[in-house]
Amino acid sequence: MTKTIYFLFLFFVPLISYSQTDTLKCIKKNNLPNEIKTTDLNLASNGNYFWISEYSPTGKVGKVYKVDAAGICLDSLDTYNTTCIESDGDNLWIMHDLTDWLCKLDKNTGKILDSIRIEIPEVFKAPYQSSDICYLDSCIYSIWPYCWCGKYRLLKVDLRTRLTIDLGDIPTFDKMVVINDTIWAGSRFGFGLYSIYANNSIITSYNRSLYLGGFDISCLTYKNNSLWVIDSDSNLMKEFTYPFPISNGIETNIFGNKISIYPNPTSDYITINTEDLGCDDGLIEVFDLYGKKIISEKQKAKKHKLALKQIKSGLYIVKLSNGKNKYNSVTLIKN
Repeated sequence: MTKTIYFLFLFFVPLISYSQTDTLKCIKKNNLPNEIKTTDLNLASNGNYFWISEYSPTGKVGKVYKVDAAGICLDSLDTYNTTCIESDGDNLWIMHDLTDWLCKLDKNTGKILDSIRIEIPEVFKAPYQSSDICYLDSCIYSIWPYCWCGKYRLLKVDLRTRLTIDLGDIPTFDKMVVINDTIWAGSRFGFGLYSIYANNSIITSYNRSLYLGGFDISCLTYKNNSLWVIDSDSNLMKEFTYPFPISNGIETNIFGNKISIYPNPTSDYITINTEDLGCDDGLIEVFDLYGKKIISEKQKAKKHKLALKQIKSGLYIVKLSNGKNKYNSVTLIKN
């Protein structure tokens, strides 16, 4: 019996090897509001406040709480039973429990203002339920387990067209957060986060993890340059800091022009293409996520090849500057 339980537990934890782990520093711990009675929660932020949804048994009224950074409940809404919650700044979005309906809520009354049906791929062979959602660039992304054996799918709903896009399989992650235009994800019991989606494509190389600590991650969100996590083991809302990447792009638009860096991910070298800028004499700098400069090299052509064999695998920030012009940074994945 013991061996069977152990096997099942391992099966649902991401079975991937990662080359580097960075530990995030917890700088604040707040008790959850007394009004919250369960540990099955979901967390969102609109930049000013937190929204915490409390899962209730099917058939009962669901609750959404408006909470400040000190963990004090400012308001609560009665709404339909929710699986997960997200904010796009102006609106609240929920996944209706045990359905494939994405719903927009009135933040003052909890009433549903709009709903979009997610088009579930034909590959789904069993009852399905979204495990988490996040908002990025006018789209809602959602994670869906679609097989008893632990397969997970990432789906995207474009709120402008209301169409569902099947992005494909991901490791067995069930929690998501958007950090500066990149989707990071992790398992509830895995304790680490990994970048899984950027530049309109799934990231297939998992070279760096962000370690939060040995506790059950109920839910997480990103607010004011900090990662906020609800620890359901201790019923605490924790704030973590880290030098998170500013952007995660292969191409950066500069005043209508374009800088291209490719291949990304890469293992040996990258080409920095500034033909659209007409620039061939900039300074190329590579930094790690702690801000330490790893490489500094003068650009010698509009298509400059930069060797990377000498640096370790992981995430890096590539910056290009030319005199007084400082161009946006691009995040590089080094295999």
